[in-house]
Amino acid sequence: DLVFSLLLASGKFNEAKKYISEAMEFNSDNNIIKSNYAELCFKFEQFDEAEKTFDYLINENVKFIEPYYYSALLERKKGNCDKAFELLSLIKILSKLLIQY
Repeated sequence: DLVFSLLLASGKFNEAKKYISEAMEFNSDNNIIKSNYAELCFKFEQFDEAEKTFDYLINENVKFIEPYYYSALLERKKGNCDKAFELLSLIKILSKLLIQY
């Protein structure tokens, strides 16, 4: 996940895509890898695929914030400000839970 984050932060999206493809082949059931994949889809403006994956992760009730954050961005992009705010509010709750542990 750190390598992926560094590749994204440095704008090396094609390298990140290769990294995630290899990670998905190795462990496609891992929710962090799925989230990284969806984030990459978002960066490549493949919004439908990103939304599908982030929705799956949210329905799985994952305890990390990226699916909620990117879903909020997608909802805002579609003009659904109330839904975006709801998702951002969940991030606040998750952050508090993570700090407690």
